[in-house]
Amino acid sequence: MSKQLKSRFPGGASGNQSGHETKRSAFVILYTKELSLWENHTEKPMAVREDKSPAFLMVRRSDYMMGFPGGGLKPNESSLQGALQELKEELGITFIPQDHLENLSSQKFDNSRGVKCETQCFIAELSPNEFKDVLRNAHKAEHFMAETRGLITVSLEHTVTDKPFPFENFLSSPMPPSVRQDLTEFLMNTELLDLKILDDLINKKLLLAPPGKARPTWPEHKFSP
Repeated sequence: MSKQLKSRFPGGASGNQSGHETKRSAFVILYTKELSLWENHTEKPMAVREDKSPAFLMVRRSDYMMGFPGGGLKPNESSLQGALQELKEELGITFIPQDHLENLSSQKFDNSRGVKCETQCFIAELSPNEFKDVLRNAHKAEHFMAETRGLITVSLEHTVTDKPFPFENFLSSPMPPSVRQDLTEFLMNTELLDLKILDDLINKKLLLAPPGKARPTWPEHKFSP
């Protein structure tokens, strides 16, 4: 699946470029479908400690905007090669094989500085233990504090229509439109959100509807209350 965004979606890739040169970047969304958020909280009932929720990782970039692990590509470096290299440099991840990265989307746009950008976003599903290993060890990565100022677990617990929705608060965080677009694509393709919730977030402009694409039509309650 691919898409092209016009200049009405500025922002996204970082780095200084001038003239007509195109800045190429690759990013990865790491996620797990069953993360136990409360398992170590001994004061909680066992039912709560055993509850599982889908979750994914975002990073606080050096400009303090939210984004995904990734960055600029070297000359002649493929998007896939660059994505794996960025995972190693920013989060210390070396255990993900090349064929485990799934192509999600591509974008072409001019960022806020007028730089022409091409971005490729991949997704990779991790086991709960792999996900936790990333959280435990990311601070050891070579570029963790230089290019990535923090790693954030974004959980989708309670994402059903009759309960409060903490994820909506997170979406108020500053992030470039290109990142918000990839996030929408990710949620649509992994089917981690209730359809009514996804539509509501798009209508509130907290997520961006993919240009020229119909809204998803999967069952309304993917996760039971």
